[in-house]
Amino acid sequence: MLYNKISLKYFKSNNISKEDLSLLVKNHSIIEIFKKYKINKLTLIYLIWKIRKELKKDIKNEKIFDKMAELIISLEKKYNLGVLSSNLESNIKEVFERYKLLNKFVFIKKASLFKKDISLKKIIKKYHLNWDNVFYIGDKVRDIIACKKAKIKIISVTWGFNSKELLESKNPNFLVNNINELKNLLEKI
Repeated sequence: MLYNKISLKYFKSNNISKEDLSLLVKNHSIIEIFKKYKINKLTLIYLIWKIRKELKKDIKNEKIFDKMAELIISLEKKYNLGVLSSNLESNIKEVFERYKLLNKFVFIKKASLFKKDISLKKIIKKYHLNWDNVFYIGDKVRDIIACKKAKIKIISVTWGFNSKELLESKNPNFLVNNINELKNLLEKI
């Protein structure tokens, strides 16, 4: 995992193994990790920059989750889709272009790591969306926090960044374990 590769050097003084770091990331929010290991804001900014730089190098190898392309195509018929991510817009667009999915999205925007709620509110206003009909699909605790602040519904997926248990502990509106569950949920709402 790229995060482990880059951040391992920042955790060396605490003798944390790559495996333990992976578990740490899965089971703790990013804020908890940085507090626990006393990583300051300047280091955090550098780390984010480094991760984005590495992601840009490896973007040609990035794949979307199995069955995700099919899901996007079916959802686009019913919903206006958009992407709000802390990843670079160019990275996201490159992956979606490769899968011929780029035209399925109304917008693709980059959000600040810790101010996603502000970006969500701006997008809802800019595109004149009905707050009650907006759903955010995310895999991190900070997605849940942002959605609660923005007062929109969050669908947390358990196959991504944070563990099912950690996501569940933050009370998302919905929690799904696989693409089929996500598809079934979205067909009902």
